[in-house]
Amino acid sequence: MSASQSNRWLTYGVAMMALAGEPAHGDRYVVKQHPEGVLLSVIDGLGHGSEAARAADIAVGVVEASPTHDPEELVAQCHRELRQSRGVVMTIVSLAPASGKALSVGVGNVQGMIIRQYPGESQAERDFFLLRGGVVGHIMPPVRASAHPLVKGDTMILATDGVGIEFTTEDRLDGAPQALAERIISRYALKTDDALVLVARYTGP
Repeated sequence: MSASQSNRWLTYGVAMMALAGEPAHGDRYVVKQHPEGVLLSVIDGLGHGSEAARAADIAVGVVEASPTHDPEELVAQCHRELRQSRGVVMTIVSLAPASGKALSVGVGNVQGMIIRQYPGESQAERDFFLLRGGVVGHIMPPVRASAHPLVKGDTMILATDGVGIEFTTEDRLDGAPQALAERIISRYALKTDDALVLVARYTGP
């Protein structure tokens, strides 16, 4: 399954692969525009199947409905709402073009990074989002948002643990967001769990 879209701030693509034999996909994503910018999140319900999907749907509902775009507060809200569920791991990134910053919070193992190519430089810079161990809804560590510079042309990649971490070391992670998401899934999906990749390129205001 895939999806390619754009909005005022970015273009993005999503590729997903469900675990064979399971009735439901337990991974979700959110791309939500707001007056100050746009919010990205990838959410992985613990395990797989219907209960994982239910937990992920609860987290999606919180992120989409919340009036705040502070990633620390959003994770805290998800934690409160998920106490009676299996729980999730998730990474949230809030892009604020006016300040030229991205704020990220990650709990669990949803890998993420910003890829930035400076003019005249042969090697792209990779800025990884900080992850803290835990399960949102059960074991919540103290979280504090990390700040990252945000530059026009930055590419953000978020992937659940059904995608092998080796993708982060690939020499070239460029091209259209949808094509890149599909390439990562086809090369690195482990096929022992649900897998999801979100690729978003910041195009500026």
